[in-house]
Amino acid sequence: MNNKKISVQCAVITCVIVFLSGCSWLFGDQGSFRERTMDYKKAQEANPLRFPQGVRPDGVSELYPIPRVTKKGVFVPETAEDIPRPQSILSVDEDLGIEFRTDGEITWLVVDQTKEKLWETLRDFLIASGMNIESEDQNIGLMETAWLKPRAVEEEGLWSSFIDLFTGDDKENTREKFLLTVEQVGALDRYQIHIGHVTRIRTDKGLPSVNAEEWREESENPELLEVLYAEVGDYVADEKSRRGHASIMSQNLTAMPSYLMTRDGNDFPVLMMQMDINRAWIEVGIAIKKAKLDQQDLNLSLGIYYISLGVDEDENPVVYEVKLISAENGVQVAVQIDDDTVAPVEVSDTLLIAISEKLG
Repeated sequence: MNNKKISVQCAVITCVIVFLSGCSWLFGDQGSFRERTMDYKKAQEANPLRFPQGVRPDGVSELYPIPRVTKKGVFVPETAEDIPRPQSILSVDEDLGIEFRTDGEITWLVVDQTKEKLWETLRDFLIASGMNIESEDQNIGLMETAWLKPRAVEEEGLWSSFIDLFTGDDKENTREKFLLTVEQVGALDRYQIHIGHVTRIRTDKGLPSVNAEEWREESENPELLEVLYAEVGDYVADEKSRRGHASIMSQNLTAMPSYLMTRDGNDFPVLMMQMDINRAWIEVGIAIKKAKLDQQDLNLSLGIYYISLGVDEDENPVVYEVKLISAENGVQVAVQIDDDTVAPVEVSDTLLIAISEKLG
């Protein structure tokens, strides 16, 4: 009985071994029923057909021409299970024709607008953000900023500085620049905006030039690009909304002076500007430079210019906030120490008068 049981077990084990080996023979990488989806990658490129000398072939037009494509932004499967996924839409404003799209690590902005108006809006955004434009070509859709010094983060503290000694981070000589690429989508007035970002360390030889291949590399600071895309989208939306109402507002705006120094209910100085917030932001920024005020920083999202002003030579300079606020009749410009503290009347008068004299 035991011999019979052992014989049955041996037979079962033998069948299992044969079955498993058969599976690999049938369904393995070299099996008869193997997965053939990716076989096209193993295809060898053959030399093109050449006609003998003296034979003139008749030209045949392509029924289905193959367009030129680049690897960037094109789906490339790695395995047979990979399937192309639709591009994700982060947000859509149908009324203003603005979309945020993403595909993997790539993000871009799609805007329904003529190229001339969109180009002008992007230039205004860079100027309003305190960025100098190094080169631009509207025909090919490229706008490149000059090298910028990253904004200092005061909250980093002593511990971060201690770590920098060992990591080799040189924040004082770190510079960054951006490249805006505007490409048409289809045949209508619809354009997509891509933003490239590079970071370099300034040496004794200066800063290197950036080639096209380096612009295609992934940014070292994707969070910064995400914020920049959002700010560009908000700025374009504000500008399109303003232009949509320009014809209605034009008569009212021209009937009043563009700039007016006045006082609020608490008798603090206020500069009134009869224009939209985006245009007022640019005008104030230019006036600050013309007045040679010591601008320490700016924040376009909050509408604040940070101006350093020394009251006395023996005292340390104080940083005041020149803040722009949208109002029913235009834009109000006021000076404050922070959101809870208004600047002294003398300081407000000094800064606002200096700015107003350089407007226009």
